Amino acid sequence: MQKRYLYTIALATVLSLPSFVSAQTTVATYLTLIGSFLSNYVIPLIVAIAVLFFFWGITKSFIISGASEEGREEGKRIALWGILALVFILSLWGITNVVISGFGIGDGRIICPDYMPNCN
Repeated sequence: MQKRYLYTIALATVLSLPSFVSAQTTVATYLTLIGSFLSNYVIPLIVAIAVLFFFWGITKSFIISGASEEGREEGKRIALWGILALVFILSLWGITNVVISGFGIGDGRIICPDYMPNCN
């Protein structure tokens, strides 16, 4: 009984391969659109929030709570977390851009093996 299910799954996989191959460009297009949305809108928003946290920590440390030691320590902690978040986000953004440009995903090109002359 289980062989029948295995044969059915194998047949469905073989019959659906042409649809997967033709869907390669649409999947690549969607991934490129999602990546460009993240790169153009989401990441800069997160970077702006991290910069605001840094400036809020500096303001809290030196201006708002400059007289109390506890307020200054809290402001320094907020500023430190803002800097750490900024460094982390920018390094992830840079690594992602290096990987994307290395694989040629962002160029709108399809990655073709050498043995396929008419891939594009």
